[in-house]
Amino acid sequence: MINTAVEGTRAVLSACLKHDVKRLVFTSCISNVIFKRAGDSQEIYSDGDWSEEELLGPYEKSKFLAEKVLNDFKTTFKSYISFETVSIVAGVAVGPSLTEHTSCNEEYLR
Repeated sequence: MINTAVEGTRAVLSACLKHDVKRLVFTSCISNVIFKRAGDSQEIYSDGDWSEEELLGPYEKSKFLAEKVLNDFKTTFKSYISFETVSIVAGVAVGPSLTEHTSCNEEYLR
């Protein structure tokens, strides 16, 4: 899962460069910013806030590392990028689970 997210993000970014894309919308995840050590929580987060990687499960870590790839790419290839990037940080995803794991969101919606 993690490798697929990371390598998939790299492939999309490469395709954006190659095909003169105007804007890339990256679907982020609230878990990229809210998982902090006890006492480090806050009410307002910015694009400079990141979760503690070791506190993340496999899905959350895949989203976290994919967004890190996006940010590293933007820094490394800044002078070559002609497209805008936008990250949408979703607080809740609604829909059926792809695994046997049931999220608190699904339980709430039932």
